[in-house]
Amino acid sequence: MTWKTEGLRATKCAYLWWWCLKVTMALITDEIDLEREYSPSMWSKRFSSSQEVTEHHVNVVTAASEAVINNVPHKLEIEYGATPGQKLDILGTDLPDDSPILVFIHGGYWQMLSREASRYLAQPLHRFRIKTIVVGYDLCPVATLPEIVNQIQNAAKFVFEYAEKMGSR
Repeated sequence: MTWKTEGLRATKCAYLWWWCLKVTMALITDEIDLEREYSPSMWSKRFSSSQEVTEHHVNVVTAASEAVINNVPHKLEIEYGATPGQKLDILGTDLPDDSPILVFIHGGYWQMLSREASRYLAQPLHRFRIKTIVVGYDLCPVATLPEIVNQIQNAAKFVFEYAEKMGSR
């Protein structure tokens, strides 16, 4: 057999493998409800509905976030853009300037939750001398997804400039 026929056989085998993989993945993903898989509130066994899961989560993180405000020195509602949602919070302002920083962009499927309800993670990080920056953004449908992406890019620029100014590690 020559290298030409061997190469052709390898190409056909690679194509056949790729085609089988594509068909198999299509069959697998057709059987999976991806919306359900990526939404824990839809498959929790502790509550009878996804709405109950979401309400419980919001209540827990909101209470914990309010407790953080009482226990961790902070600067809140720092504007990084012109719209109402483009604000961030810096928690752990009492820590040395060069402290490491964790940046948290809240979840909520671009439609819910907030920076105010997402401060809860600052408490344990503060104990380890890590500043926390919680980023807010405008939610859909007020903002489009491309606008939200742009807002997060602006927040990242703000955070990098802040970290450089502070000499953060």
